[in-house]
Amino acid sequence: MSNAIDFTFSDLIAGYITSYSPQTDTLEMRTSDGRPYTVRLTATTVAEMLRNLGEAYTDASPQLRSLLQPERFIHVYGVFYPSEPHGTAFEAKHVVLFGTGAGDFRFESQDWWLQQVRRIADFYITAEFGSGATTFDYGEYRTDLSELGTKTASTRPETDTISRLVYGLATAYLLSGTQQPSGRSSPPSSATTTARSRATSRSTPWPD
Repeated sequence: MSNAIDFTFSDLIAGYITSYSPQTDTLEMRTSDGRPYTVRLTATTVAEMLRNLGEAYTDASPQLRSLLQPERFIHVYGVFYPSEPHGTAFEAKHVVLFGTGAGDFRFESQDWWLQQVRRIADFYITAEFGSGATTFDYGEYRTDLSELGTKTASTRPETDTISRLVYGLATAYLLSGTQQPSGRSSPPSSATTTARSRATSRSTPWPD
């Protein structure tokens, strides 16, 4: 016996626009595996341009209808209404556009991934060792961080996540060539290491 879907639920659809009707304010989409969807826009549907880490929100809501060209790839988050007279309706709440042109993808720009890896490295350096740190005491490292980068009540420094952090920072250096977090004007003045009494933590410049 199949499960009846008789309740509203939200989900995200990723696919390519095939057409848009200004008369009905609906667009037709096709997913990468060929499934068609009809998406209903409303006066409260919001849209934004794809943004990288650290970038400001770019509102595209006023221009949304004029940007719905065929073959443009978009993400649409919305609500499914299964009890509509003509079947299950999908109402768009939030649309993400990947570039100004139909074939533009911002993540293909030359510095997209460099900017992203720098932002990620900066986030962890600041969260774990404090803003403006020039040496890094892994005795102060904490495994658990909030989404805002603040340390939780847990004092656990797990070695497996420390190794992943070091690997990540080394990767950020190899990709970007930046020897310090991007917000600082000069690299640390010394590469000396200092032993701490608890555990076997070390203080090292980022990343050496």
